[in-house]
Amino acid sequence: MYRWADIEALELYLPIGRWLRPALADILVGALRMALTLGSWTDDAPIGSLAVDAIGETPAQLDVTRHCIVGYDSGSARTATNLLREIHCGPKLRGILRDPEAVSATLRRLF
Repeated sequence: MYRWADIEALELYLPIGRWLRPALADILVGALRMALTLGSWTDDAPIGSLAVDAIGETPAQLDVTRHCIVGYDSGSARTATNLLREIHCGPKLRGILRDPEAVSATLRRLF
């Protein structure tokens, strides 16, 4: 756990896939692979990371749980990275995290 005020730097990495619609690709590619191998294919899926540098703490690199097994589309990855940077740099934006409608409106405005 980190306090926002203590965070000096954040760097988000989300693996980019070649699919415009990653959720659809997850279903299609996953079903095909499972049918051919009779096993799960999530073990070799790419994992993202979040590097955190905070005052008084050892820099840490945290795994980001997969949302899309085939990777993210570049637009979604860029939007997530930009939103995290904006929230880190702008304390006023942190207040919107409690309100999903405000998050959605801010995303439309910023990106």
